Amino acid sequence: MSLQINLLEHGEVTIIDLWGRITASGGARELNSTVAALLAEGRNRLLLNLAAVHYIDSCGLGALVALHAKVENSGGSLVLVQPAAKVRNLLVLPRLFMALKVFDRELDAFQSFSNAVATAA
Repeated sequence: MSLQINLLEHGEVTIIDLWGRITASGGARELNSTVAALLAEGRNRLLLNLAAVHYIDSCGLGALVALHAKVENSGGSLVLVQPAAKVRNLLVLPRLFMALKVFDRELDAFQSFSNAVATAA
């Protein structure tokens, strides 16, 4: 199953809903090109909804870390929301959980964008 991507705009935040797998053979490249296109448009507040992503391989994990760095370097913020249990375990094991912003609830993820603006001011 390839990765399906749906974009929703909510004010200055772009919600990227994902379904499927993020792997070297499919998903990682599509996600990278989607985020690159959003950054080129000046959309750098990104919420990655992982609720329907049930498998990520090491290349997929690397893609998430690289995307996080790319978005942060553009002055933006990338947050992950609702990772499935298997995906959450992958983030916890290599301590990626501490580097990436991961939330269980979409509301908390949205509030993190407001908090980032408040601390930058």
